[in-house]
Amino acid sequence: MKILICITLLLSIFANYDEAARILAVFPNPSISHQVVFRPLTQELARRGHEVTVITTDPVFPEGKAPANLTEIDVHDISYDIWRKIFLASTKGNKDDVVQAMTAIVTALTAVVDVQLKDEKVLNLIRDKSKKFDLLLVEACVRPALVFSHIYKVPVIQISSFMATFDNYANIGAPIHPFLYPALTRQRIQNLTMIEKITEFYNDFMLNRLYDSNMEKENEMLRSHFKDIPPISELNNNVDMLFLNVNPMFEGIRPVPPSVVYLGGLHQVPHKPLPKDLQSYMDSSKNGVIYVSFGTNVDPTKLPADRIEVLVKTLSQLPYDILWKWNGDVLPGQTPNIKIAKWLPQPDLLIHPKLKLFITQAGLQSTDEAITAGVPLVAIPMFGDQSFNAERYEYFKIGKKLSMEKLTVEDFTNAINTVINDKSYRENMVKLRTLIQDEPMSPLERAVWWTEHVLRHGGARHLRGPAANMSWAEYLELELVFTLLLGLLAVISVLFVILRSLYKMVFGSTVTSKPKKTKPSHDEAAKILAVFPIPSISHQVVFRPLTHELAKRGHEVTVITTDPAFPKGKAPENLTEIDVHDISYELWNKIFMASTKGNKDDVVMVMSAIMDALVAIVDAQLKDDKVKNLISDKSKHFDLLLLEACVRPALVYSHIYKAPVIQISSLGAALDNYANVGASIHTFLYPAVTRQRLHNLSLVEKVKELYYDFMINKMYGNSMVKENEMLNTHFTNVPPVAELNNNVDMLFLNVHPVFEGIRPVPPSVVYMGGLHQKPNKPLPEGYDFRI
Repeated sequence: MKILICITLLLSIFANYDEAARILAVFPNPSISHQVVFRPLTQELARRGHEVTVITTDPVFPEGKAPANLTEIDVHDISYDIWRKIFLASTKGNKDDVVQAMTAIVTALTAVVDVQLKDEKVLNLIRDKSKKFDLLLVEACVRPALVFSHIYKVPVIQISSFMATFDNYANIGAPIHPFLYPALTRQRIQNLTMIEKITEFYNDFMLNRLYDSNMEKENEMLRSHFKDIPPISELNNNVDMLFLNVNPMFEGIRPVPPSVVYLGGLHQVPHKPLPKDLQSYMDSSKNGVIYVSFGTNVDPTKLPADRIEVLVKTLSQLPYDILWKWNGDVLPGQTPNIKIAKWLPQPDLLIHPKLKLFITQAGLQSTDEAITAGVPLVAIPMFGDQSFNAERYEYFKIGKKLSMEKLTVEDFTNAINTVINDKSYRENMVKLRTLIQDEPMSPLERAVWWTEHVLRHGGARHLRGPAANMSWAEYLELELVFTLLLGLLAVISVLFVILRSLYKMVFGSTVTSKPKKTKPSHDEAAKILAVFPIPSISHQVVFRPLTHELAKRGHEVTVITTDPAFPKGKAPENLTEIDVHDISYELWNKIFMASTKGNKDDVVMVMSAIMDALVAIVDAQLKDDKVKNLISDKSKHFDLLLLEACVRPALVYSHIYKAPVIQISSLGAALDNYANVGASIHTFLYPAVTRQRLHNLSLVEKVKELYYDFMINKMYGNSMVKENEMLNTHFTNVPPVAELNNNVDMLFLNVHPVFEGIRPVPPSVVYMGGLHQKPNKPLPEGYDFRI
């Protein structure tokens, strides 16, 4: 028996070794708050048998004490020395100097990478030609680190300890918009006045200009180390995936391709008991404790004296105990209720029941830890993403945002009292935590799965958006636009010449023109209504696995369907099928099937027939007695609606029942499905399902497809008028379909994004390609299948 166990263990070790990969992780940023985010992933990859080498400013293990397959290359001293000289010395807590702060950051990071590439340990690694890697993990906010993708020619995952920075999103093919999808350097986000929009737009312009100008410095620095290095704009193309340590709900929902993976809370580890003295301090507090920390990247002792005075004066007058992470030995003006410490176990401290409030600089990791603990916040942002995060506090009503340079005792006191005494702040924090933590995988599990996905497939180019690293001229199809404009100009010119000649012939004089004046997890059973109106078994079979599984899990499911899965009276007790087969198929055959001639070029005519048929079918179904009885039963309520995505009039049920809506498609997105959930639209990069030709289009083909798109969208608009008229015959106060579209919460698509074509979508779009497929069965016996 022992021999058998040993053999099994040996086999498992060798099996694991066969799958083990060699991974190089490059994390140049000298900030412990960045480095701790990456540790869980690199250590878990090593634990799973991969050979991991990490270039880091903050090694986890003492030299020689790391696991056998985890190598840490320590670049601490040279990196922190540069960081302190260039960046930390310039941090004064003035959030309005965003361009100045970002200039210091990118300058410091360029210098840091420069000295790291000169480090003997790093040089030895690069010079060792026997050293090969299968994958690179590269810190996303350090562009020059992409040089390692040129050295090793392997797939690259950029990973960020917070959100996307610089051109991260553009390089991966996600859309950019200064106001819809604000950058993390934004100072104000919500409810902007026109002046604020202009200010933020100007800051965006200046920052992008800074990034571009610094890119040339980065290129010069890299060329001093490597003779034939491509520019960073080309190295950007080597990125396969982007890992972000943020939850999309907190950052703000934006459409992204599947190559972007959100890992919010990756750095969080299980809580530990507090040290005895700290536990005693917290337990003995009479009125509760306020915790103050400005993170690891700001030294509060370096703040201007008048700012420290305002902070201390305010906190000293409060009835609470104050626990302040303070880097010095003395706090000017310290009172008995204020206790200082150079280090505190922040995550473990925040979960203590007597912790009333967290006063923070609004760093993302502090934010994550506060959300996990359910503690409300008062933010005094300093630089980087902190103003952005503080704006999100106010958006979610989980905290207040203050300005360090404008801080007064009165404002600070009011903010503290409001957040502590108004219970809604803590309640909103708990609600946000519930939403964020309702996920099928932990951040670490997701990070490991996608890392090994890249290893299994030798990269992840199949997940990159088609707009990745694309110029604006290409994205806007300027060649096509200018060609069409020139054609239009030529037509106008010819018409002008003809009309001018005709005028001369008739009136015998030339035209003289005068200038014109112009004027400037649901744990409890729910009631679900599913409405699938299309009379096509190929549509209906896709929806059955979902509705049947929901019923199996105890939910009460009602399905309006053209193809019931069960004979009448034979369905499970909590699954009700309302059969609208006959009336639906009769109209489908009469209007659509009779008009289908198999001519693919008649795409507009075919789509017009489909739309007319669907309007007539929904009309007939709403007149059906069984459906009318359901609607007229005022005691009938639903918690959720599942509506067929390609049947717009079905959205009328969202008006009737006022319940959340999931649109579900048996194929890809149709009509305005993508637009309704905020996904990017582009005629050529993200073609519609009605497109006839997709790849390598000539200019003539582009014009033809653009014309088809225009005609189909025009037809959709005309059909919407018919849909509204039809719905108005059934319901007196029903909003137009254009408004009903706003009721859609999520979009489920029975297609895989790799097959459909990678496109940036918000997390409300869920791909479920193969939903209808079931385990294979043996072929029937007794039949002669010989050909």
